[in-house]
Amino acid sequence: MKAANGKVISEISTGEKRTYLKLEDIPLFLESLFIVTEDQKFYDHAGVDLSGISRALLINSQNKTIEQGGSTITQQLARNVYLSHDRTYNRKLSDLIYAYQIERKKIKTGNHGVYLNAIYFSNGAYGIEAASQYYFSRPAGELTKAELAFLAAIPNNPEYYNPLEHYDATKNRQERMLEQMVANGALEQAEYESLIKSTIKLDLSIPVDLYPDYVT
Repeated sequence: MKAANGKVISEISTGEKRTYLKLEDIPLFLESLFIVTEDQKFYDHAGVDLSGISRALLINSQNKTIEQGGSTITQQLARNVYLSHDRTYNRKLSDLIYAYQIERKKIKTGNHGVYLNAIYFSNGAYGIEAASQYYFSRPAGELTKAELAFLAAIPNNPEYYNPLEHYDATKNRQERMLEQMVANGALEQAEYESLIKSTIKLDLSIPVDLYPDYVT
């Protein structure tokens, strides 16, 4: 809400923070990070990674529980946009069907862009730009690689990796993801060592509410 002079006096929302970021504005490092850590065969499969699913089924059958999903980025996109997060085989079957249809309708890079704009980063932030603005009060394009990797650690388990409550867990996962980048040749060892030593200081964005009595 703005005053007559154009100044923002109040920001009203339903609790969800969403800011769409164009594909060309999404940092390339972030794209590479998610592909290496979430879906290394992203550019090769048709929405489903059968080897990943087979591996997950084997591990789950051995442990008699659903511990690994083997989901591709496209399946995760389907889950976030169209389905639910129920940990059931019925939902996973729906993932496969939706992912296949999405791959038929969109180009690969388009899927990745929508995915990075849709995934949940805890505390009501959906998409990388909303997360960047909320946690660092800066657009994603201005974040360092270390800060981008820190945010990328959250969606795997938004509750457990909520940096406001489990900062150390989020930082540890950030370091593991960067280590995986090194193992896959996407990051030099020297840069990795520099990034994990970088201090991650949160700068939360507080909603504007200058005149609550009048706004209400």
